[in-house]
Amino acid sequence: MLGSATPYPAAGNPCSGYLVEGGGVRVWVDAGSGTLGELRRYVGLDELDAVWISHLHADHSADLLTAYYGLLYADVRRDAPLPLFGPPGIADRLAGFLTNGPTRSPIESAFDVVELFDGHRVRVGGLTLLSRRVEHGGLDAFGLRIDGSEAADARDARVASDALDVCAANSGGAGSARGAWGAWGAGSEGDDGSDDRDASDGRDGRDGRGCRGGDAMGERGDGAPGDGVGAEGDPVSLVYSGDSAPCFSLVELALGCQLFLCEADGAGDGHHSPEEAGRTAAEAGVGRLLVTHVGPPIDPEEAVRRAATVFDGPVEYAGPGRTFTVTRRSRTRERTTTSPASSR
Repeated sequence: MLGSATPYPAAGNPCSGYLVEGGGVRVWVDAGSGTLGELRRYVGLDELDAVWISHLHADHSADLLTAYYGLLYADVRRDAPLPLFGPPGIADRLAGFLTNGPTRSPIESAFDVVELFDGHRVRVGGLTLLSRRVEHGGLDAFGLRIDGSEAADARDARVASDALDVCAANSGGAGSARGAWGAWGAGSEGDDGSDDRDASDGRDGRDGRGCRGGDAMGERGDGAPGDGVGAEGDPVSLVYSGDSAPCFSLVELALGCQLFLCEADGAGDGHHSPEEAGRTAAEAGVGRLLVTHVGPPIDPEEAVRRAATVFDGPVEYAGPGRTFTVTRRSRTRERTTTSPASSR
């Protein structure tokens, strides 16, 4: 995680933002205030394969504005616009802020914008991203499941990689899935919700799947043997709630995932309390719960304790300087980030 603060950055902790590495690609998930600088500790904008935005509140999307300047007017060189998956209206929202004259700012020159809908699915290299609409005060808002599979239909997916890195300036961990995984495409029968484009298009140094040559996806990074918790062939998966109140679609999305990254901003319209985060995790049968986006009135350690009263699996807070590798055959082992290179 690049940051987990809300509703504005704290010293040493930007707003919501996460860098996910796996399947030979890198995806920036949410771009809250302050996250772009942290992202650049690990990867440049020219090295990203996609950006995914849960909703258009500033603490989840504001750094797209400065990313736009970096992509078009700085030292970033890309062969094509950066794929950007976000809620309906995201391009016009950016243009509304960035346009300073009669001519609309060329948002589409920086970003290849694709609007999300309930059940949207796309492959990015060896990862498959599934978006589900969640409840956030009537706003267009989405949760995300990232599956480390190569198949377009994850009901019959073959695992493309043995590990999925969650790279963190402020991150937590993941554990192995407990039960059968069956969330794929939930709620989208009759509309396959797929986007057949591969968001990584074979740019320099990548094979036909958009993977970088030499990416060691099977490397654990910690040298520890697996403990056999996950079954052979289980998808490697993590789920991110975005901002959401407890809702059925989020439980469906998170079913059996190894890492559930859930907001715990506090009880109220469009958010989870820590106890509700624990309850959603329990109902979905996840392997490990990581609470993030903890609101200012709640101490992070208190949030962990409160979530643990409802969820009996491992619970942690998205603290600074931590990186975890999610594997299909072992519980997640923590790796402490000592330098940007260690996250790759």
